[in-house]
Amino acid sequence: YLVPRGVDAILVDPKNLKLITDSHKKTDEHDSEILAKFLRLYRRGEIELSVSYIVQDVDQEIRDICRQRERYGKLKGQTVQRIKAHMRRNSEYIEEEVLDNFETESNRDRIRNMFCDDLALGNHLDDYTYYLGKCLKLDEQMSRFYKKSKNLAHQKITLENEASVLKAQRFMEGVSLLESIPGIGLTTAIQLQSMIVDIDRFESSDKMRSFFGLAPNVRNSGGKTNHGHITKCGDPMMRSILSRVVNVYRRMKIPDITEFYDTHVQSMGKMKARIACANKILDRIFSVLKRGTPFRF
Repeated sequence: YLVPRGVDAILVDPKNLKLITDSHKKTDEHDSEILAKFLRLYRRGEIELSVSYIVQDVDQEIRDICRQRERYGKLKGQTVQRIKAHMRRNSEYIEEEVLDNFETESNRDRIRNMFCDDLALGNHLDDYTYYLGKCLKLDEQMSRFYKKSKNLAHQKITLENEASVLKAQRFMEGVSLLESIPGIGLTTAIQLQSMIVDIDRFESSDKMRSFFGLAPNVRNSGGKTNHGHITKCGDPMMRSILSRVVNVYRRMKIPDITEFYDTHVQSMGKMKARIACANKILDRIFSVLKRGTPFRF
């Protein structure tokens, strides 16, 4: 709200403001005094703050659409698992190819007709149809936004549209580079770009990994360094997208990542191996966007 109106706004991680988070004196007056003190010291260069990137305007719009798509996609997948579990529990068996493709309306109708007396199963199928419709509608909105950005990116830059055209060009360039990575299609590329927005805000792949919560917790004690679970800081949507990309790599048996998973899954365990694969893919994404060149094996 403040930035488009010309107000100089700084967004920082509240974890850095220990005087506020650890204070037992929680009043607006106390908090505003501490914030003003931090801001003055930051302006003078006497302290460092982790300044966050403010996502706004078109970048925020496409991120919200992608977030909704991710949510309904997850609900759709969970409903598929409920349907399969319900059918196994009630000894309702059907061909495997029908169960593997619920998106086909004829397959859903076939299940309804075969087990028409099972009202709970019918309700699950109704839920799936609803979530599928939502996903298709959001995919259409993302496709429309992509075409709109493509047209805007080819416009001539003027004083009036300079900011919008530059954002569209950056968005289109990022999506096209991400599409060059195996296992990442157009929809996933749009979702990833909506999360990253501007690769220049990350100094290194480690910074990017830490920002999205894929870096391990580090504890130093008695001269020993222990690495724990990942921090899970930042937006969980990025981790959800990368997890889906790992599944695509394994399903399509794309080399490198798949070979790494198969080699390390016994020693690391499934979850750690998946996280390691997600980190490898994130490094690949960072390198492609930072160099500005398509991916090559």
